[in-house]
Amino acid sequence: MDNTVIIVVLSAAFLHAWWNFLVRSNTDKVMAMIAMTAGHTPFAILGILYLGIPGREAVPFLLASAVLHVGYQVFLMNA
Repeated sequence: MDNTVIIVVLSAAFLHAWWNFLVRSNTDKVMAMIAMTAGHTPFAILGILYLGIPGREAVPFLLASAVLHVGYQVFLMNA
């Protein structure tokens, strides 16, 4: 396996563990989740500016991803 792939996968695992820790250790989990989501927004905007707005065929996948992420965040806040 390529070293770049290994680094990206390990970085993603570390970041997920880190933000789960930050949300779960905070007394106000809703505010912590809002802060985490707001922290991702600039990167999403940069991605859209760099890659362009996704086509119409991507809309169902974007909606499914949004629903899954909201569900994940709700479960994390209630954990």
